[in-house]
Amino acid sequence: MKSRSIISSGRFGKVGTGFVALFGFLGAMLIGSSLLAAVPQDQRHIGEEILLEALLGPRQLMVRVATGGCTGKDSFKVEMVKMPSASPQSAPHYVLTLNRIKSDDCKAFFPNGTPVLFDLEKELGLTGIFTYSLANKIYSPPGTGASEESFFGIIKKYFTIKN
Repeated sequence: MKSRSIISSGRFGKVGTGFVALFGFLGAMLIGSSLLAAVPQDQRHIGEEILLEALLGPRQLMVRVATGGCTGKDSFKVEMVKMPSASPQSAPHYVLTLNRIKSDDCKAFFPNGTPVLFDLEKELGLTGIFTYSLANKIYSPPGTGASEESFFGIIKKYFTIKN
């Protein structure tokens, strides 16, 4: 006895094929949306920024962020949380989070984003002895190296770092 698929039999015909296509499309959307959660938002996203790069120094913080051509320092607010000290003698520790507060609706193409520099004392009010860390995620796409415009590309070009 031959076994026949309900969808391929004449009983459901084009309707059955449509259901298969619809379920396939919905499945691809679910898988695709979970993969997209790992990529940075575009420059129109408001909220915690997924960074393209970050360079933390003792008195300055530089990040590279997505842009359409109109992103600047005023596009962001830096949230600072002072953490409890391990001991009375230890320096205070701050956890910084860069949040986008202004959408960039410009349509220029900047695949490497744009750098934004923050002075920790003048702009964020951090003075004296302290430690800090950054809470934002940093996007690391597979198979890409540092471009010449990236922070690491510039460091590699002008400095010799021995392993």
